[in-house]
Amino acid sequence: MAVIGSTAFAGVLYYFTYDMPNLDELAIPKRPPAITIMAADGQIMGRRGVVHAGRVGVGELPKHLIQAVIAIEDRRFYEHYGIDFVGLARALYANYKAGHVVQGGSTLTQQLAKNLFLKPERRIRRKVQEAVLALKLETIYSKDEIIELYFI
Repeated sequence: MAVIGSTAFAGVLYYFTYDMPNLDELAIPKRPPAITIMAADGQIMGRRGVVHAGRVGVGELPKHLIQAVIAIEDRRFYEHYGIDFVGLARALYANYKAGHVVQGGSTLTQQLAKNLFLKPERRIRRKVQEAVLALKLETIYSKDEIIELYFI
């Protein structure tokens, strides 16, 4: 039974993750550059495109900002390894009780994986891919680095 169950699990996991980004080449995508329009005297007249000021270290972020995000989005951020099964069970129960989706069970790491690498569609395939990517991100980056990437 264990062999059959393991084989079935591996098959289902492969079905949901075959078109995922290559985990061996996992890297934070480059953001497109913004265009700055300047006057002849050097004064900035405007900016077009997505503006990113650059990466901010976790030490530069206000502690209350990090604490607030963790309190709202993922209370057990420092206690799990990318997937919070307690939070997932709570969300599944609340959604079942309400008859529709009223809560999410994604961790900060899962949200980071979704925002950086996946499309925002609401499908089981994307949720499985999000979980696998979250586990991989947790092996590559520290919790502080994940927080930094979350705020990019």
